[in-house]
Amino acid sequence: MKSRERFNQPGTRLRQVRPSHKFGGRSRSTVRAPNQPDTISAEDWRILRLNIQPDSIHTIQDALAHFSQPQLVRVGQSSSGEVSQQVHIEVLPSVLVLSGLRQAMDDEINSLQESLLALKCRRNALAPISRLPPETLAAIFSFLPPSAWVKKAGNPARIRVTHVCRRWRETALNYPSLWSDINITKLTPAAMAEILARAQKMPLHLEVDVTPWWAAGFDTFVRQLEPHISHTRHLNVNGRLHTALNQLMSSAPTLEFLSLSHKPPRFSLSSSDDHFNFFDCIAPRLTSLELKNCDISWKSPPLKGLRTLKMHTLSREMRPRLEDWLGALDEMPQLETLILHSATPRAPPDAPLISQPSRAVTLPSLTGFHISASARGCALALAHLVLPALSWLHVDAKS
Repeated sequence: MKSRERFNQPGTRLRQVRPSHKFGGRSRSTVRAPNQPDTISAEDWRILRLNIQPDSIHTIQDALAHFSQPQLVRVGQSSSGEVSQQVHIEVLPSVLVLSGLRQAMDDEINSLQESLLALKCRRNALAPISRLPPETLAAIFSFLPPSAWVKKAGNPARIRVTHVCRRWRETALNYPSLWSDINITKLTPAAMAEILARAQKMPLHLEVDVTPWWAAGFDTFVRQLEPHISHTRHLNVNGRLHTALNQLMSSAPTLEFLSLSHKPPRFSLSSSDDHFNFFDCIAPRLTSLELKNCDISWKSPPLKGLRTLKMHTLSREMRPRLEDWLGALDEMPQLETLILHSATPRAPPDAPLISQPSRAVTLPSLTGFHISASARGCALALAHLVLPALSWLHVDAKS
């Protein structure tokens, strides 16, 4: 109680720390009117309302300079002429002063860093490799495998070359063809958007691995890819094809290569399936088709323009009859490479091998043929084919 009484004793001056000392300041306002003396007033403030909307304002200093410009004041119906008010800041708070000093130092640091980068570029230009023209450097970068990843950095190798020096980065970014091979599965949505922007309108080579745990991420990537399917030339899809084809189904006028590999036991591309029209109407330029664990109807397969056909592991019930198989091959006169693994026509178990078949199909352009099946299946297929241009044949007959 005694200490409190002494504290409240009359005449005792308490030391106070006013917030305006650190966060406020003092301004002087001058109002001018024609034929009238100037009116000057000074006031302390804690909050300074700065207008940052004009395009010329980029820093606090710009805002303070704009704050001190004369402003017209509307005063009733005064006929004495224009009345203006100009505000000058007499005292700035220490916080604002420190902010200005920091800004000035940051500007100086940025200027020094830019000068240092320019000096490094000049130094790097003395290296022998810097004599290579950009097109030669881009050709060297193109030999980097698009799917090769740097383990320590966790980035594709072609992205790593953009982090070596400014010239390498500018060269890589100026050649969209370096960014046209994309493994979607290993990219984040942000990285995917950046790679697609760098590729511009170049023909794309896309690789997709659709796994159950990646289903949510796949939806995001499909939305990003929709505007680019029209200039996709190469598409390789592995995994759950039901999810992939349902969402990637759109016009692909430039698609030339398609590889479908289904991870679960079986996937059907039958004539009753909507995916069947993909080859005929949506991809008219398709020349190479690879199917693994995918069944397809051979009665009317729309594969007339194919030059390469690879089929792996058809289900027993979907293996075609001999007549359907020959009819389908007869509509592929441009076929150059044919690979069949467990995808030969069905042979009746009790039917003898016919030495003089009643029908044979000629494939005039076929130069390579790899067939892997039972001995009876291989014999049945080879007995009904005429291959005048064949240059290599690989037969893997299983007992």
